[in-house]
Amino acid sequence: MSYGTRRRKRWQPDPDLILKKKGLLHLETPDTIVRMRLLKNRMEKNPEYEFMEAIRTRNIVEIRRLMSIGGCPVRNYDFLGRSPMVESAKTGNIEIVKIFVEASLNKDIQDRYGKTALMEAAKLGYYDIAKYLLEQGASVNIRDRKGYGALTCAMDNHHEDIAKLIQEYSQEGSVWLNQYDKK
Repeated sequence: MSYGTRRRKRWQPDPDLILKKKGLLHLETPDTIVRMRLLKNRMEKNPEYEFMEAIRTRNIVEIRRLMSIGGCPVRNYDFLGRSPMVESAKTGNIEIVKIFVEASLNKDIQDRYGKTALMEAAKLGYYDIAKYLLEQGASVNIRDRKGYGALTCAMDNHHEDIAKLIQEYSQEGSVWLNQYDKK
């Protein structure tokens, strides 16, 4: 056996993607039509999709309407594993976060990646949302799937004001902040 004769497989792009970019892939193939119909039906018939879309577009009137009719279940997750509380913190609109806190949604609920609303607010630099969540009793000790907490999210994204706020509400915050100060 001589060394170097075995070749590694080269990365091959998806042929359907290439054909689609070139305009040669026809959407009339039965497999594609079935997949598109299933996805469309799942989204149209799912009130959670409308609800999450209203959160994403920051449509407060639509959020209140969907919550009032009761047909939209304000659960922990939608069918894609997203949490309404976490998605509302990502938008940066404190009014949406207040609506969910007043509706007694769990402030510490984690999405499919383990992120909480406080972590997203800290990561994206939304000081007012982070402060409001901490005042309402959101936990600073929860970790996501990678082991990061809210303080780590704030420090990694250079939001020192939010890190100091989290440190005030945390017992272990001074240890983490001192680790970052030494770097």
